[in-house]
Amino acid sequence: MTGEGRGEAESSWPRSADNAQTLARYAGHADSITLRYAPVETNGWLARLAAVLTIGLLAAGAVVLVERGALWHGFARWPHAFGVALGLGWWLFLRPSGLGLLIVLAVLAAQFLPRRAAKHRVGQAPRA
Repeated sequence: MTGEGRGEAESSWPRSADNAQTLARYAGHADSITLRYAPVETNGWLARLAAVLTIGLLAAGAVVLVERGALWHGFARWPHAFGVALGLGWWLFLRPSGLGLLIVLAVLAAQFLPRRAAKHRVGQAPRA
């Protein structure tokens, strides 16, 4: 739309906007309209700096835990907790997110469901 019709059309669009959505209504007749989306400009350098520092601290902490053997000791002591953490991380950050929930359910099932005892005869050692 160009010329005079454009100014008339723009003035006919009452707008109300909040953070969640933009609502626009046109009362009148027009052959065509053009809607343009202007992305919100953010100053994200502080958030990015915080993310980089957090990732760096987590990586340094992981290196220290690996060098001391504490990470492997913790994994050997609580393997199901690490499995649940893996599943939750997958659910929150990776796709398909449903797979993360399946990982959590599988780990919890392995932890809490009774295991079948290996059948062996009396006097025989169980098979390895």
